[in-house]
Amino acid sequence: MKYCNKCGLKLKGTEEFCRSCGNNLEARRNALNESSHESTTYSSEEPINTISSTISTAISLTNFTVKHGGNVILDDINLEVKRGELVCLLGPSGTGKSSIIECLVGRKKPTSGEISIFGVDADDKKVKDYLGFVPQHAELYLNQTVEQNLLSSATKYGVKNAKNKVNEILALISLSEKNTLKASKLSGGQLKLLSLGMELIRSPELLILDEPTTGLDPNTRDSIITILSRIVTKQGKTVFFSTHHMDDAEECDEVIIVSDGTVTVQGSPEKLKKRLPGRGKVVTITLDNITDDLMRKIKKIAGIIKLVSEGRNIKIITEEPNAVKLAHKIDEIGGVVNKAEITNATMKEVFVYYTGKEVKE
Repeated sequence: MKYCNKCGLKLKGTEEFCRSCGNNLEARRNALNESSHESTTYSSEEPINTISSTISTAISLTNFTVKHGGNVILDDINLEVKRGELVCLLGPSGTGKSSIIECLVGRKKPTSGEISIFGVDADDKKVKDYLGFVPQHAELYLNQTVEQNLLSSATKYGVKNAKNKVNEILALISLSEKNTLKASKLSGGQLKLLSLGMELIRSPELLILDEPTTGLDPNTRDSIITILSRIVTKQGKTVFFSTHHMDDAEECDEVIIVSDGTVTVQGSPEKLKKRLPGRGKVVTITLDNITDDLMRKIKKIAGIIKLVSEGRNIKIITEEPNAVKLAHKIDEIGGVVNKAEITNATMKEVFVYYTGKEVKE
């Protein structure tokens, strides 16, 4: 029996093209064959992951520009990711996050600019010794078990004591009890965890992930971020991932916000919040009811810089957060305030303030 290795659909006879997702199995198989031919690069006999301790920068983009046709996707970006940190590229879909990721891992070339990984040009073959990549869509062998997928990855990368390493990874990604289950039977979240495990098995110095938490339930999202944080704090690795979830950014050492093809701001979550006009504080108002007309009136209140709406709550960014004063002004324009308080700013407010865009998750 044959399954699509992308969406898991059962295929008929000798079908090589998935009717559900359009995946070309023959092209994918050829890519895997090429990958297996190149796997000697990762032989355990070769010195891999030997990076000088004096190198403090994991990723560097200089005058980095990506164009597609006549459109500028990314415009003259300069950024650095420090070694040994958990860093996310934060922004909505269509802002160029995936283009940055694809260029870093060699799947796309920038129009101009320079990319270096641990001080080495990204085109240098030795970069693959340092780099692990988890794409947004899991690239797995769906007709193999969880354990077989991990063993295949261990073999590809020349991992010593593969069985012990597989057991270690199974425990890390919480799939020990699923080790004999075929990948085609896993949930979307479990597939993402397995895809992550297949890269972690080689212990890359730099792990890059494209939207690792997209489409997952909150618990699985938290599990993935916890794993990523653990390999940074416990193993000293560097992790760089893209996301549009504001909660993911809260757990990072550094956040790089991308909007309209440029890097809008970069810093730790705490520093970015402190840079807000209210120095890390916002006014949170709970209303009896929110209408478009009321929101337009609230935005016109003097002193209000930005608003973030969450259900019946609105978070107000202002130079001098004063809950009582703002509640009174909202009452005057017809709003019914149930609660008003000063709260700590979150990455949602940071994103809205620096980009001027609404948060869409």
